Amino acid sequence: MTRQELARKNLELLEIFTQQMIEDERFAKRSPKGAAVFMLPDNDPELADANQKLAQQARKDGKKVVLVRLELVPKTAYIPQLTVVKSAR
Repeated sequence: MTRQELARKNLELLEIFTQQMIEDERFAKRSPKGAAVFMLPDNDPELADANQKLAQQARKDGKKVVLVRLELVPKTAYIPQLTVVKSAR
């Protein structure tokens, strides 16, 4: 996957993440201020693996990290189900 593809896919997922934070205050409270957010989509293992590696490097660099598992659940349309996997405080 090229860096451009990685960036494009992450921007799409971060749009979903941002919307969830706006709609659900409890979700926003689980993410420490200033943390780097990395999406781990169930439907794209290559992207999840790349983001996991980036998150590990960010931790090594001393940054706060939030891992967000993203599962698309089929209904009449795909509805994102987000879960904060791990956050640094």
